[in-house]
Amino acid sequence: MEPSRLKLLAYHLKSLQISPYEDADALPVGQYADFHLAEFSSEVQHLEMKDEGSEDLKHGLSLKLSVSRGESQSFPYAIQLEAVGIFNASSLPHERQIPLVLVNGASMLYGALREVLLMLTQRCMHGPVMLPSVHFVQLEKDYLQSQAVQVESSH
Repeated sequence: MEPSRLKLLAYHLKSLQISPYEDADALPVGQYADFHLAEFSSEVQHLEMKDEGSEDLKHGLSLKLSVSRGESQSFPYAIQLEAVGIFNASSLPHERQIPLVLVNGASMLYGALREVLLMLTQRCMHGPVMLPSVHFVQLEKDYLQSQAVQVESSH
């Protein structure tokens, strides 16, 4: 194990809403809500930040998660979460910074939101919710494709 070249400097919860559906059944003890029964989406937004008095470029990242019942009508909560993180990637080559912040930064924030949600729902009447395992590799692919399109359109 060694330290990451992407540094998480700080993160904060920007919004947090957990609303149980009143007609939902409580889960058996030791069981988590099933995300296969839910509508689950995420939104990631990158923001470059210039630090006053420093040449280092910092990266802001917002991760929004939204969970609702979906068609099955059996997921017990409506959930809206948002975390914002500040990252330093100055030890990385400039062209690799944004793709790594998007993929690894979103993963770091997701892990933090997973723990917050699990901790809070442990005490909720419909039982605990643990976010499923996900990856954010598509964000890098989308970013690199958008950069290629920008280069092509400038010629």
